[in-house]
Amino acid sequence: MKAIAWENEFLLLLGYHNSVKLSKEGNIGFNSLAILYGTSAFAATFLPHPLTTIFGYKWTIFISQVCIVAHIGANIYPKPWLMYPTSAIAGVFKSALWTARSAYVTESSFLYAEYIGERGETVVNRHFGIFNALFQTSAGLKATIRDSSRHLLSTIKQMGKRNQLLLIPLSLYFGFNQAFLFGQYTQSFITCTLGVHFVGLVMIGFGVCDSIASFTVGYLEKYAGRLFCFIFAAIVNYSLLITMILWGPAESQTYVIFLIVAVWSLADAVWQTTGWAIYGTLFTKDDEAAFSNRALWEDTGYFIFFLYASTIVVRTSLILLLVYLTVSMICYGILELLEYNKRKVQPVREETVN
Repeated sequence: MKAIAWENEFLLLLGYHNSVKLSKEGNIGFNSLAILYGTSAFAATFLPHPLTTIFGYKWTIFISQVCIVAHIGANIYPKPWLMYPTSAIAGVFKSALWTARSAYVTESSFLYAEYIGERGETVVNRHFGIFNALFQTSAGLKATIRDSSRHLLSTIKQMGKRNQLLLIPLSLYFGFNQAFLFGQYTQSFITCTLGVHFVGLVMIGFGVCDSIASFTVGYLEKYAGRLFCFIFAAIVNYSLLITMILWGPAESQTYVIFLIVAVWSLADAVWQTTGWAIYGTLFTKDDEAAFSNRALWEDTGYFIFFLYASTIVVRTSLILLLVYLTVSMICYGILELLEYNKRKVQPVREETVN
């Protein structure tokens, strides 16, 4: 039920993204999105824990959703004095929403894995896959303040952990990747080539393909492993980015625009499924701080992209995405190598003790 509620709200939010960035009056669209993700990145360091402590995961999700829907409603009258403040409010609560959702799914998955006697990491990936599939189709105050201060420190402290540092470039890339798709791709490839009336149709195709792919990735990871999924997603993104650099959009090649988003969804399914699940499996003891960091750096990627997107040409954005992806995969490769060596050393230590 939570996945369905999430799906309905983000169906509205993604539709809002598709429309607001097309507003060229005073660059309100890109400015609103920059404010939304900038405040979300800032709030991710301190807000999620107070809200989840006071209200719990379920009510935190509900309150945050109400604030985001109110912001979407403000788009009926898109003026700076209305759009910018509501963007800031929605951004603040968006960070809490992602953290509460991810922590809830992770903890529920580990409990269910223990109940059925299956590996926790496998169930976490599967549940994130199911959740993302649905998503894409559309005790007192003083103690709380004290705990919140500790959580702020734990979120900042989390950034200093080796694995977290190696995941920062990847989380930033998730933000850059999504921001390009919902920003420059819809504006420069779809709107300029086919017309604004095609934006919704193309993105519906993306959502359907992403839903199917997300559901599949949740089960694929069990047999192929996390490393295979990430390498596959990177190869898909490399191929698409190079294609868009070399290819000139033409109205006579409408099918290519649809094909690009369909293939793009295969990579996005991995980034949004395994890309969240990896935090739940690597940082089981500090999952809230880890998810806050994931939200912080992904939203920072959105924020940075929307700041410069209106000032550079699409070709430059694509080249920058290639650079971001390369750095991300190098850091991720180092992380997997360190984790492999760690698993290799542990059995040796156990044998020595025995």
